[in-house]
Amino acid sequence: MKRVTVEVVLAFPERQSVRRVDLPAGSTVGDAVVASGLQAPAPARFGVYGKAVPAATVVREGDRVEIYRSPLASTREMRPPNE
Repeated sequence: MKRVTVEVVLAFPERQSVRRVDLPAGSTVGDAVVASGLQAPAPARFGVYGKAVPAATVVREGDRVEIYRSPLASTREMRPPNE
């Protein structure tokens, strides 16, 4: 059976965790995240090379699967107050 190797990445401000996983062909982004053992924050969002994708997206050889964290504050909350 054919296999694919992908990287799964979870970044934090102070560090980045990268895991390389080998999966059966036809595996999804969600499968790759589970196989990596990295803890995806809830609710989790994912991307492949910077483009947001659903967890059901089929991965291809060499893909870089990214786990996105929610922002700590909304952009509205971060703006300075109007004077």
